Amino acid sequence: MPWETDQFCKDLQKFADIIMRYDDNGYVSSGLSALYRVSGQIRKEGNLRHQIDDVVLTVHKKISGTRPIEVKSLNIYIECLCNVDLSLNTDQQDLISEYGLQLVIIGDADGREYVNCWHLDKDIPPQEGDTHNTIHPSYHFQAGGDGLEGKDTGQLLLVTAPRLPHPPMDIFLAIHFVICNFFNKRDYPFVKNLFEDVDYQDILDRAKQRMFIPYFRAFNEDCKHLDFNLGKVFPLAVLL
Repeated sequence: MPWETDQFCKDLQKFADIIMRYDDNGYVSSGLSALYRVSGQIRKEGNLRHQIDDVVLTVHKKISGTRPIEVKSLNIYIECLCNVDLSLNTDQQDLISEYGLQLVIIGDADGREYVNCWHLDKDIPPQEGDTHNTIHPSYHFQAGGDGLEGKDTGQLLLVTAPRLPHPPMDIFLAIHFVICNFFNKRDYPFVKNLFEDVDYQDILDRAKQRMFIPYFRAFNEDCKHLDFNLGKVFPLAVLL
């Protein structure tokens, strides 16, 4: 069973422990206290529903291509909500019943803040008889999010399209996603050692079994899944 409460709780704590072992400067590890809290909460409540909204990773060096060019450092906040229904048949249905992932990226330029957001959502199907007016992959990344509400956008245009197909990510995969995209191995040498850690790899493998494997079965020719099929995960491939 990929979704196993005791293993998930152990992984939350161990994941934070492993990162602390390698990240001496606290770029990632100092923002992971929520993983211990959520592990205890899940054990206490006895269900896998969890909401994590206070994980923060700090990028202290400028990333090439960043605009405005004055932005020298980033704080990346990860918010993750996930719930699963273990009574469903994983061979035919998506066990994830509630889902939302948001990345809020705050850049600092000599005390002035600049904000960017991305969110990964689970599509809410239209009611019977209705259809979406635009393309809606079952899980999709979009630019923008609640973190941009009320912000001065200047000459920046923000729109809800496109919705980019992407498999769901739990908190382990989300943190790994941010490290892979924002922490290069030259400036952050701890990353190489972290990625080579066998326990770190095992935790990510279990996360991929939960989140990625069911999703990518949609691309099998003999796919019979009701939720993870080509028409839902990548509708552009089948729409005329």
